[in-house]
Amino acid sequence: KSEYRGAEFFTISGRKRSPVLYPLEKLVKWPLMERKFFTNVIALRGFIRENPDLDILQVESAYPWGFITMFSALGIQVPFVAAVHTHDNLNTGFTHHDIKDNARLRFYLDRVYKNAAGIRALSPLVKRWLVATGAPEEKIRAIPLNLDKTFVGFVGNEVAAFKAAAKREVAARHGLRGDARIVISLCRLVSMKGLEYLIEAARHILAEEPETVIMIAGGTRHVPGIGDYAEHLRRVAANAGVGEKIVFTGGIPHDRVRDYLAASEVCTVPSVVETLNMVIPEAATAATPSVVTETTGISHWVNSYGSGVVVKNQDPEDLASGILRILKDPALAARMGAAALRMKDEFLPETIAKSLVSWYGELLGEQSHPRNGA
Repeated sequence: KSEYRGAEFFTISGRKRSPVLYPLEKLVKWPLMERKFFTNVIALRGFIRENPDLDILQVESAYPWGFITMFSALGIQVPFVAAVHTHDNLNTGFTHHDIKDNARLRFYLDRVYKNAAGIRALSPLVKRWLVATGAPEEKIRAIPLNLDKTFVGFVGNEVAAFKAAAKREVAARHGLRGDARIVISLCRLVSMKGLEYLIEAARHILAEEPETVIMIAGGTRHVPGIGDYAEHLRRVAANAGVGEKIVFTGGIPHDRVRDYLAASEVCTVPSVVETLNMVIPEAATAATPSVVTETTGISHWVNSYGSGVVVKNQDPEDLASGILRILKDPALAARMGAAALRMKDEFLPETIAKSLVSWYGELLGEQSHPRNGA
């Protein structure tokens, strides 16, 4: 047991596979796609038994942890909610990792969804994908993740002052002009983030707004068959003739992320598919408008609040058009920035906490025998 920022944390299984269970774990490793299935089941079951005051379990992974929880809670009256964070558990139609290509995973998730009291989708888009996967719609509630507290707190004119200071600092750090117009994409450098489409879009953007700087911020990854992904993107940019106008920042420390988002005119998410994306709410706290693809979960809020532009998936020309629309119209950018500040309230910790607690209360009320009579 440990404590961090006022919350209690319990390590239920910090060890490798149990030596006693090793033969069994090895036997089920391939069919269950999990190295420590029984080790984790026993550990979690022990935790549940040692904490009889538990009312509900929020499981941050439909598989494998939803499946593990299902077995751990057998015979114990404690319901669980399975959260779906990744597209691997969905039928999106945009990636070869989709559940439609994995019969075993489909079978296991069907069991999880059948036994779960509720299913947390991170966005309405994920809810639609879950229904397409076969999950029971009546169990699904779309509740996003919440902002880190370091991204909330600006009031009044503080935003404008912070943006101006951030622009000067970021421009100086990367040798840019003080009035540089920055379009930023801040993410893990992996293929699903659609950064090749942003680089292709840069050709169209720079043809009309040549002073624009495209900033790709994030640590590189090794991608099988490609190698260092940042180097791959640099080659793509050079071949497209825009290498000199794209800045690769590398990884950015968490406490500097807001500076980069505030310094930018546009924050863009060109992802092929994404269940949510929290960079856009983070940018919203600094009144930075956004351009996102329609296959990102965050597109629901961007569209609802008018805090940016939603564009077609895998379409560099439409992506460029959306970005140029903001860059060319300062009044529109200001209106979208103001809308972004309103949108960010949807992601405040207290907002999400109230939504979750309210939903949990509904679920416990539907249980025939709540564990603590809640």
